[in-house]
Amino acid sequence: MKNTKVVYLDLWRTMALSNCREPIWFLQKAIGHKLDDNEPFGVVTDEEFLSFCLTTNLTKPRALAKAAIEKFGGEIDEDAFQQFLRVITQESNCLAQYWDVNFALGAMKEAAIQLGMISNLWAFPTARIFGASDLDSYLNPSMKLLSFEVGIRKPDPEIFRLAIARCGSAASECTMIGDNLHHDCIPAKQAGMNAILIDREQRLKPEDVPSGIYRVENLFEVLDLLDIPRPKNLKLTRAA
Repeated sequence: MKNTKVVYLDLWRTMALSNCREPIWFLQKAIGHKLDDNEPFGVVTDEEFLSFCLTTNLTKPRALAKAAIEKFGGEIDEDAFQQFLRVITQESNCLAQYWDVNFALGAMKEAAIQLGMISNLWAFPTARIFGASDLDSYLNPSMKLLSFEVGIRKPDPEIFRLAIARCGSAASECTMIGDNLHHDCIPAKQAGMNAILIDREQRLKPEDVPSGIYRVENLFEVLDLLDIPRPKNLKLTRAA
């Protein structure tokens, strides 16, 4: 881990948290695709629909809704569309960045680590994510891989291979940090990268994590693994 020159980070539950209900499921329900009242969100989870939303580079909500209807069928009336607009606005407004992010990214950048992002994301919350935070000041623009822009989403190992190609370092010098074993860590390892699972909510036991994948509970523990000094005069405490 100490030979790491490049660090890629996931967004959700790694650097930021959103308390908004899944807006993609709302769009699926609004156009009437695979409805099921027995499911929590009123629809059957459809991986093809999810992939479409996360890998289609359309930045206008009406254009995406129209494209979804053309591909999957259905329709959306104006009331449902306006409600969809409110949902994606809520998604953008209920974002919160974890408190350790700027400190840890700053320490990595000071240690000459190149920083990038690999995230499953559609276009709508990006202005809020990057406009209301300092993330772009730490990230190398060419190493920001958002699924809707590159047309690939995790856990496809191809997005990790693309990340390696963009950074210009060997895979063994790259480390992926994410909160999901199957979407972040395992495919990163398959692509030859190092992998760190960040388990902020202590959902997994250490023995649940496959061999070769490191587990941490915050980004300061990542600094320890990379042998980068923690920022001075800061103490990380766990709530009782």
